[in-house]
Amino acid sequence: MRGGVQVWRRGVDGHGIRHATAYALQGGCDAAEVEQQVSAGADAAVAYGPDDAPTVVRHTAGAEGIQRDRLDAEQLRAWIDGADPETGEQRGRAMTSPDAHLLYDATINAPKSYSLAAVLHPELREEFDALMDRVTDETVTAWSDELSTRRGAGGKQRIGLAQIEVVELDHERSRSLDPHAHRHLWLNAKVQGEDGKWSNVDSQQVFRHQVLVNARGELAARTDQRWRDALAKHGYSLNDDGEIAELSHVVEPMSKRAAQITRNKGRFEKEWRTANPGEEPSPRLIESWDRQAWALDRAQKPDDLDEAQWRDQVRREIADVDPAVLLPRDPSPVTPRGAHEVDREQLTAYALGWTDQRAVRSQGRFSRVDLRAGATMAVAQAQLTEDPAELARLIGEVETRALADCESLAPADVRGPEDVKSFRLTSVGQVRATITERAAVRAAIGDATPAPLEAIGAAVKTVDAERATAGEDPVQLDDRQIEAARAVAGSSPLVAIEGPAGAGKTTMLTVAERAVAAEGSRMLTVAPTMKAAQVAQAEIGADGSSLHALLYQHGYRWHTEKSGQTTWGRISSGDTDNDGSIYYGPSQAAQLAAGDLIVCDEAGMVDVDAMSALLTVADDTGARLALVGDPNQVRPVGHSGAMALVQAQLPDEARVDLYAIHRFRREDDPREADTAYAEISRDLRTAGTPEKAHEVALWLQQHGHVAQLSDTDAQTEQAAAAWMTANGAGESIAVMASDNDVVEAINQAVQESRIEAGQLDTTTMAAGRDGAVLHVGDVVTTRRNHRSDGYSVANRENWTVRELAEDGTVTLSGGIDQRTEKIPAEYAAEHVTLGYASTIHGAQGVTARRAVTVVSEGTTAAQLYVGMSRGKLHNRALVAGSDETAVLTQISDAMLRERNDLTDDQLRELVKTDLDRAGIDAEAEQAPAPGTWRDKSRPFGDLLEPAITHDRLTRRRDKLTAEVREQENRRHVLTEKLEVEILPAVAVAKRDQADELTVLTAEKRRDTAKRQLEEIDGTMEKSREQLGRTDKHLSALADEIETRTVMDPEQARGEQHEREGAAIHQPAKPTDKLRRPFGQALSLQQEQQRIRAERDQARLTIDRTSAQQDSAGSRADEARREAHEAAEAVRLAQQQLDTTSDQLTTDKAATIRTDLTALHQAREAAGSAGMLRRRSAERAATEAEQRFIAAHGAVPELAETDSWIHARATEAAQEALSSTGLPTKVQQAKEHASTAQQQFKKADRTEAGLAQTIRAARLDIKDLDAQDGELHHEATVRRQMPKDAATAEQNQRGARYRRATTSQQPRTPQTARPEMDEDRAQKPARPTR
Repeated sequence: MRGGVQVWRRGVDGHGIRHATAYALQGGCDAAEVEQQVSAGADAAVAYGPDDAPTVVRHTAGAEGIQRDRLDAEQLRAWIDGADPETGEQRGRAMTSPDAHLLYDATINAPKSYSLAAVLHPELREEFDALMDRVTDETVTAWSDELSTRRGAGGKQRIGLAQIEVVELDHERSRSLDPHAHRHLWLNAKVQGEDGKWSNVDSQQVFRHQVLVNARGELAARTDQRWRDALAKHGYSLNDDGEIAELSHVVEPMSKRAAQITRNKGRFEKEWRTANPGEEPSPRLIESWDRQAWALDRAQKPDDLDEAQWRDQVRREIADVDPAVLLPRDPSPVTPRGAHEVDREQLTAYALGWTDQRAVRSQGRFSRVDLRAGATMAVAQAQLTEDPAELARLIGEVETRALADCESLAPADVRGPEDVKSFRLTSVGQVRATITERAAVRAAIGDATPAPLEAIGAAVKTVDAERATAGEDPVQLDDRQIEAARAVAGSSPLVAIEGPAGAGKTTMLTVAERAVAAEGSRMLTVAPTMKAAQVAQAEIGADGSSLHALLYQHGYRWHTEKSGQTTWGRISSGDTDNDGSIYYGPSQAAQLAAGDLIVCDEAGMVDVDAMSALLTVADDTGARLALVGDPNQVRPVGHSGAMALVQAQLPDEARVDLYAIHRFRREDDPREADTAYAEISRDLRTAGTPEKAHEVALWLQQHGHVAQLSDTDAQTEQAAAAWMTANGAGESIAVMASDNDVVEAINQAVQESRIEAGQLDTTTMAAGRDGAVLHVGDVVTTRRNHRSDGYSVANRENWTVRELAEDGTVTLSGGIDQRTEKIPAEYAAEHVTLGYASTIHGAQGVTARRAVTVVSEGTTAAQLYVGMSRGKLHNRALVAGSDETAVLTQISDAMLRERNDLTDDQLRELVKTDLDRAGIDAEAEQAPAPGTWRDKSRPFGDLLEPAITHDRLTRRRDKLTAEVREQENRRHVLTEKLEVEILPAVAVAKRDQADELTVLTAEKRRDTAKRQLEEIDGTMEKSREQLGRTDKHLSALADEIETRTVMDPEQARGEQHEREGAAIHQPAKPTDKLRRPFGQALSLQQEQQRIRAERDQARLTIDRTSAQQDSAGSRADEARREAHEAAEAVRLAQQQLDTTSDQLTTDKAATIRTDLTALHQAREAAGSAGMLRRRSAERAATEAEQRFIAAHGAVPELAETDSWIHARATEAAQEALSSTGLPTKVQQAKEHASTAQQQFKKADRTEAGLAQTIRAARLDIKDLDAQDGELHHEATVRRQMPKDAATAEQNQRGARYRRATTSQQPRTPQTARPEMDEDRAQKPARPTR
């Protein structure tokens, strides 16, 4: 359940969405296109409604909950315009600006397999609609509770909302007429504050909360019990991705068909616009293109298409992918899985990874809303069968656990609004601190003496001689380049060279390499990508490899977690590697010696993990390190800021900023430098204020570097035309966009243009990645590094397709060094894309004569700068905007968006600014500041590790919850038995006047059952009281964890030091099981032995069950294979039956039609015969009719002839089929398939049960590990506390043990597992200062 939010503004002209939205409610919607468009306005929004649906549903959320009504066209128009739809009265101040926000369009997209299931099973469509209704209610409620509006001077005060209004629009198909059920929720920008006034909602909150809206939708899709039960009735289940497992394999083939439809649609539109220049197509015309594109290559004609036929066609296409999907499936009940069965540690790791992976674009920063969304996604992927309240509690627990691994970047003790990105992972901060520390040490102890000028001069002569041999001009270095070359070739252990695009960094490095080589040292050049490393190696002439290849050789390993986060580790020589081999250290080519120089080119693209590893390798080997790059260019894939952290630690002599730009040449005279553009590109790189950004944007627009276009389609068309023009002129060109979808659209447009121009050989073709079709002559890009004896290609290398062999082998020419490679069909299908355009990230380091960049609302400062600095002669930005002002605003906004590579101090300043802009919650203004750790407002301030206690209480709560549920089940069973069996038995015995013994026995059973019910009720009451206390403790612990997270680091360290002293000298009482769970244990050694024994038993269980799981997995695989083969047999048998049936029907219909024609001819002959022949002709006609009736049963009416023939032929064919045995064969095949499917389900359930046993044992081990840690803490407390106190405690424990052993109900000195809930968590007396 994912989707974005788009803004609908008042202005409607020039954004290309008006017709798409008008079509959308007339039958479907292409959500992808809508999301790519800038918003339209009130008129277009009204047109968004379908002509045949005069009303739309409105949800009004207020004090009385959610109320629903319907709005007609006129009411909808008033509502969109910010007026009361009933009275027409304007709500608040009218917003007349063309850029004024009217609506926020949130799209809720369900997994594609849900739409397929709804087509296959209409009853599931009803359940899916009900699911979407529940998601809508939750979304509207969340908006009402969590959004706010602004008041006060400068809008600094946030106030809650009393009323919001949302309109709902449902779509079942995409514009490609592909199954794609989704819902649009239009949140009106006008909201009513708690003060009763109408004003605009805080738009930033709408966007910031969308991640949580999506996560809650995902939670509903995976855990909604009604929906999962509905799926289970049809034998469906959900896989780990949230798709319907039994339909997931159909999704991709259907999506590829949709992509082809989109391309067909684009071709129709292009042909129409060529024939009708300057005109705009109507919504009805666009709809006709959609239907024609969908029907292309299909038997069904678009004009004949209705709802039933559409569904039937989609079912046939699904059957083409896998006919077994259409077979009925036995119900498959949902396997219950409660919150107590999941590993909190795994959920927390997933939540942190998911949140962090999405925080990369924000300098690693995220908000509490983001973290809550991560916790929600973690719980969603667990797919529990719990009620919403229990899921919400679990999400809160995971969020609290995750918060303990975060650090605040906000000013000390500041708790700003939850939607402000003021947190980051503690681990990210630690990696950044490691970079800072290692860089500072290298800067402090190193010799920063630069290389002599004479050495650089000699190196220049060497390079000039090489260039002269190649027929190239001699090197010309400016003063800054010379200074940089001296720094790189000098003795400094760490150097940073920063320079804008075109500053001559590569030329400088070439000279520096010759100087290093002259001194007898080695220079190794690395880069973040293999392509960049190959370019550097070819141009500089030094040894080279990708950065990650070097780090891999030195033992670093990384992998992507399920959450999407990349985690790093390192192995040592002699360790077992991931593939099972033994790692013996780096290869000879990757070995480094003291004095060697590692040059990291494009260092601005290196993330913090890789930079930390690189510094470590340099320290371990004694190698020097030079970072060369531009932090203002595109950011790394991981966390950015690494180069800035290093630069901040270096002295002036170890860091050089290149200033002069040598790349740009005048278009009218390429021999002359374009100094004006060089200067403006420098301003574009560093523009930091709105005023400067507007100035640069205006210059670019006035000097022909900005093209104003109508919409994204026009941007795509213009970009494709630019490529065709440059290619025709024999010039190199870089075409770029920040969005992969736009890049794909440009690639398709260029390919189609080349096909029309006859530039490609379309007689042969090969499959590329993401459904791309490759022809001889196409420009393509390889997207994965591969080195082998057969072929060697790098990620993002560009090639031309030269040959397509019959076996699928693709012959490519080009690459970095203009070589030829033959790649197999498998690699091409997975890793080769069209290469006419690329993402801006992929164009980093590229230089061409011309460059074109498609600018969108998401284009960042770094992306804009990189795109506008790739071309030597000309650089142009393609911007979609209604007028010049809108275009300039987009350009200047991009210059200020997500400027990266900040130090920690800069990050904290950025957070402070964001908090100031975000305003203050009205209710939070009076919130008291947290006290010291001794204060009563912090009941758990004395705990050394509140997160550990929180985990322990969480485990205890899970056990209590399981106990309560067991008690509830026992009570239910006993109550039912009492009411259904025992009480009626007493009544019958008395009614029938049974003997006294029988009556007494029945009454005794009744009394016993009632007593047992009372005991169960009493036990449940105690358990619920314990749950209540535990929940209270958990809430207080969550507050304590948050307090410490936002606390000033120095204050936090001081508090922790005081707590550590108090824990030893004035520990909690041994009876305080919350703080000292083993405080009453008489023998810690016995407890240690118990923990070890239970841990060994759990490990033994895992080992035994794992062995069983392996064999069960093999049986499940075999059963799966047999089920698949049985389904295939059904398909073949059904296909044979259908073919035979069609042939018999056709033959029979031909026979009937021949006989009927003969009958009609006989009748016509009788009617036209003369007097002498009429009687014989009539007799012949009668005989013909009798023969026809005898053969076919009756003579059809003339008007019903065709349908009658078809029905009779079908009936006769079915009768003939029965004698062939084919129906019996099909039925037997279906029965066998059903049996095979049942056997597979049984094997799968067995395997799942074994997996659950392993999970439970692992949870036990983690619980025992936690107890082990608590036991060690108890031992430390006893060992370090004063002798008198220790003796007194031991005497108390001994006395308690003696009392327990002499009582009638002896108690063990320490329960098998420490309990934490019976006590009231009395806090020990606070020590005085």
